[in-house]
Amino acid sequence: MLILSGKNWVQNYFLRMGWLKRQRIRLRRRPSCFQASPVAAECARFGLECLEDRTLLSTITVTALADTFQAGTGVTLRDAIYASNHHTSIDGSLTGSGNDQIVFASSLFTTGPATINLSQVIDTTWGPTALQVGTQIEIDGPTGNNGLTIARDSSVADLRLFEVASGASLTLDDVTLSGGVAQGANAGGTHVGGGGGGAAGLGGAILNAGTLTIVQSTLSGNTASGGQGRYGGPTFGGTPWNDGAGPFGGTGGVGGPGTAGTAGSPGGLGSGGGGGGGGAPG
Repeated sequence: MLILSGKNWVQNYFLRMGWLKRQRIRLRRRPSCFQASPVAAECARFGLECLEDRTLLSTITVTALADTFQAGTGVTLRDAIYASNHHTSIDGSLTGSGNDQIVFASSLFTTGPATINLSQVIDTTWGPTALQVGTQIEIDGPTGNNGLTIARDSSVADLRLFEVASGASLTLDDVTLSGGVAQGANAGGTHVGGGGGGAAGLGGAILNAGTLTIVQSTLSGNTASGGQGRYGGPTFGGTPWNDGAGPFGGTGGVGGPGTAGTAGSPGGLGSGGGGGGGGAPG
């Protein structure tokens, strides 16, 4: 006599007699991160790593080397940056998205390396600036021997090449920046009790308040100089000297790139001269 006990004795008996087949259910491990998209779900299925979403850059192609901003002259670098900053199309360019890649037509380099000479000022808040970046922009020059130089036009007054606004980003890849100049203003008039310091010169090539990435690029021949300080006025008569010597304070030194100017030596009766403004690297 066969005695079976337990609440599953019928199932166990049928299994022993071969009348019932046991099914094995394999549970799939839950992915380590939640992704709503079908593509991400398939990645998790095959054990691939889950990555965050990436936004592809829109590509704006520069077709002219001139530094102009007018219809009918082709898409210039100035046009392309404006299109990105304002999410618009200039002279037939692709509409900027605010997250843009700027490239250059191969026809611009058929005779060799090319140069864009910047001559227009777009902003003067921190000194004259040619190009202002207010979005996410990547500028990619050509690879190989025929390179691209972005320079200040030697026929125009001092100006820096680029300014990157707070919250914006600029990536430079395979380009050369040359000839940018940031010159701090000189101090004001003579004052009894001390001369004023000169203003700082900030970034000859680039003034960056956002994010700046430089890849395989060259910054050459750019300068940033502080303004000249003023001599200190005399306390008791006499003529102040301008060279920092003698009984009265002299003129502050001119700030070199990244170095503040030296204050004038205080005289026995006169006040010290103001320091020259500091220069910023770049």
